Amino acid sequence: MSYINLRNEQYYIDLYDKSTIERCRLFEDVVNKTFIETKKELDRKKSDQPLPGLYLFYSITYFQLVEALALSRYQEKMQVINSWMERDQKLDDRLESAVLSNQSYCPSCGGDMQVIHKHFMTRNSGSNSREDEILFMLECGSCNKRKAYWEDGSEWQHIIRCEKCNAEMSQKSEKQNKDKIVTTYTCTKCGHSYIDTLDLGSSTESDKKVDPYFELDCKRFCIDDSMAGKIRMKAGQIERMINLQLKQVDRTENKHIYKAVEDIKKLKIAQLSELLEPVAKKERYSKFGLGEPQLGKDVIISFSCLDDDPERTEYNSRKALEKIIAKRLEGTNWRLMSDGVSYRLGHLSGRLRAYETEDDLRKLAEQHFKNGKPVKPVSNVETKSAPFDLREACLTYFQNMTVGTKAIDENKRGGDYTLTMKVDIHEDLRLKIPFREGDESVPEFVRNFDFTMINSSLVERKRKRK
Repeated sequence: MSYINLRNEQYYIDLYDKSTIERCRLFEDVVNKTFIETKKELDRKKSDQPLPGLYLFYSITYFQLVEALALSRYQEKMQVINSWMERDQKLDDRLESAVLSNQSYCPSCGGDMQVIHKHFMTRNSGSNSREDEILFMLECGSCNKRKAYWEDGSEWQHIIRCEKCNAEMSQKSEKQNKDKIVTTYTCTKCGHSYIDTLDLGSSTESDKKVDPYFELDCKRFCIDDSMAGKIRMKAGQIERMINLQLKQVDRTENKHIYKAVEDIKKLKIAQLSELLEPVAKKERYSKFGLGEPQLGKDVIISFSCLDDDPERTEYNSRKALEKIIAKRLEGTNWRLMSDGVSYRLGHLSGRLRAYETEDDLRKLAEQHFKNGKPVKPVSNVETKSAPFDLREACLTYFQNMTVGTKAIDENKRGGDYTLTMKVDIHEDLRLKIPFREGDESVPEFVRNFDFTMINSSLVERKRKRK
């Protein structure tokens, strides 16, 4: 006896791919229709929205709704397929091990009945239980009559139950035409009813119609390792773009912090010694010197000196040195480390740490503002936008930057010329899943975009004459 729950692997692959295509098509259609209407609205308002910016917006939206979905489906594919196969294997195992609770005999001739088939079926259509039970189909070896029994031995009866109250429903069928039977089910208790239509006619031409783009869209949306890598690269580039924008917003909203960071004196190790030795000597600490720097994640350097004041106690000596060092280091990128100053028989030692990165320096500035004492008097901060990180912006958005010259008057030899610049949109910000060739459901500005972000004259200059 065979069980047909578990199919070959290709069946599940095809089932999964079909679902992937349907989902991606749905969201692709949403993106395309939205941007077609957006472009119409911009044209109606005669907006000067730059085409590269609109393409970039489309590409990012397409990534969020379609490409990221295709990547997710790719990553989960085999895990889902294996779970489906494992589920169906368990169903087949359960069917194989299932037996009737008692022996059945033919009600007509009394002969033994043999199981010829068993499958899962919901016992009560109106039941809230989602667990299917096993139904056995038996056949008499003598008279060939058949009966169906549930696993617990109770006989199967064709009863439709109400989904509202679980009472038995009556049914009335009528043939509307030669190909259609309409059945009305009515609850004998609460009156709930519904209609079921059975169409016995042959399939229409539309039912037989083959999806002309299925194979093409399967290649587009059911991605391989190569396309998955490209989409991951795009995800990283979009994250880089978002971080750049967030950083610009942060710089604009916290200009006073970044101005304070600029005002911090970034001292070299040699300058550090020149800064601290005079003040230490003034407070009667002699032989002040720095040790060998430890160059790891942070730059840490030790220092030591001798206390020349015989009247100063150990506690006062440590605290006085900590105070003068901390005060002298204010406004610089160096700080006394939290373990403070050690003291033994007038010999004092400690460690200093350098703050190098922008994040570390910002923390210094924020801490000073939090304590109500800026790094140093900060000059007035203008209200204009904070400086833009041009280098990071170029690396994020652009590639293939070309600078050239063009004669203003091509007919005039040796005349004035203008500098020109052409820049393409970064490869990792472009569409990764290709659209169908000639697909008019894709906005025209997307289909015709040549990936040029900037193509303009920079400044007119006078050609030098020899």
